[in-house]
Amino acid sequence: MKTIEQIENELGLEVTAYIRDMSSEKKKIFLPPIKIKTDKYQSISVEKLELKETLYHKNLIAHYNSSKSLELYRKRLGKSITQVKAMKLLYRDYFDYHKSEKRKKHYAFLFQRDKNGVIDQTNKKYVSTIDNLLNQVKKNDCFTPALFYDNRSFVKENLSLMSAIVFDFDLLAKKVVMTKEEVFNFVKDKLGIELSILWDTKTKGNYAGAILIESMSGQPLSVHLYEQILKEMLLKLDGIVDTSCFTANHLFSLPVNSKKTNREIRFYNDRIYSIDEFRYLLSERDKRREIEGESSSISMTNLLNHPAIRALYNGEVTGYRNNAAFTLALVFKTLRKSEQECMDYMHSNWYFNVQNGFDHKFTKNELTNCIRHAYSLRYKSFHSDYVEMVTGLPCNIVRVSTYHPTGKHKMGNEHKLRLFFQEKGAISSNVSELVQLTGIKTRTLESLLKKFKERNELQYETKRGRGLKTLYVYNDNLAA
Repeated sequence: MKTIEQIENELGLEVTAYIRDMSSEKKKIFLPPIKIKTDKYQSISVEKLELKETLYHKNLIAHYNSSKSLELYRKRLGKSITQVKAMKLLYRDYFDYHKSEKRKKHYAFLFQRDKNGVIDQTNKKYVSTIDNLLNQVKKNDCFTPALFYDNRSFVKENLSLMSAIVFDFDLLAKKVVMTKEEVFNFVKDKLGIELSILWDTKTKGNYAGAILIESMSGQPLSVHLYEQILKEMLLKLDGIVDTSCFTANHLFSLPVNSKKTNREIRFYNDRIYSIDEFRYLLSERDKRREIEGESSSISMTNLLNHPAIRALYNGEVTGYRNNAAFTLALVFKTLRKSEQECMDYMHSNWYFNVQNGFDHKFTKNELTNCIRHAYSLRYKSFHSDYVEMVTGLPCNIVRVSTYHPTGKHKMGNEHKLRLFFQEKGAISSNVSELVQLTGIKTRTLESLLKKFKERNELQYETKRGRGLKTLYVYNDNLAA
């Protein structure tokens, strides 16, 4: 792995100066006008070369990679494979997945880029068989590694299956240059696992790589587990991966072989991992949160001030609106709000906030059913995993403190008992009588008597036997 500065030093001043000139554009700059005669001024303009930094980095990396490709006998890991084999490895036989003896169609989506290189999401194509996919890949630029059960949209609510963890190595943005072998070894060193496939993206110097996993369903909790594990993997990869690629419905550049653009697909292994093999990352996350002091308990009065709960309350959700409505209703229930209060708020402000950014409407009947389901006797409080899943914000709330002072429980038992003995001085009694006289509970009274005796504030010798009483003598001089 090399930075831009290291590449500049290796190529030398002459080469980098030439690349800078090739990556610069002429820009006309107007200087303040000068006075040449009375009441006459002349404007002056000069041409200046303005460096396009992004273009310079692309050209620099391209020149460096081309010079390295001329090295003879360069050791390379893995082997080159065709696009057909790469797509079959990613999707395997999941287009023909059967469930409950009923054939259920699964769809993958393909997209093209416009002239500016931006993904055109309005012009999407969907395929439901591996053969259709292989026929369409040459006409498109991006794809969804996950499968969906609805061909109208690739939102999370429509997720059906996930069969691979895909990384988008955005090295150009980090000003880092790495070969495929270096990327492979970097992932192996950081995560302890090997990439199955690695390919060049359309941006020179950037790559995409995949780890094959056993199929995971598109259920909300399954998607949440998938995304939480990916977030932890991205942290371990030191920021060389695009941080947005943890979402289960993310779009990635298609694997392509092209001699013209020097794009190649490299295959390393066909091992299929279970997602449970990566659960240790979540245990490390929980330990890190404890060290960083993230509280897992919160009071009812501060509940709405939590960033994730506040986002849910304002309708700032990224998906799963049914789950979001159900979870927010449970938050209202935890706050001891009535079902009618919850209905009034969520059918007014919240309902309209969650309509934006989605390609289909969330109906009021769906919202009403979610609220009524939450207020049934089956549920007591919300789960923080669902809050994190629908908002995308970390939520580590394990317990909500529901204590509300009513004045029923009075404090200051030690002071009360001290005043009692100060008034009596000495008294012959037993624990049961003292409980009735002082109003202090038995266990609390016994612990206080022991504490007073250890301080020599109270002297007594317990007499055991039916009807026997103990003489308690209070010492004012030793009182605390």
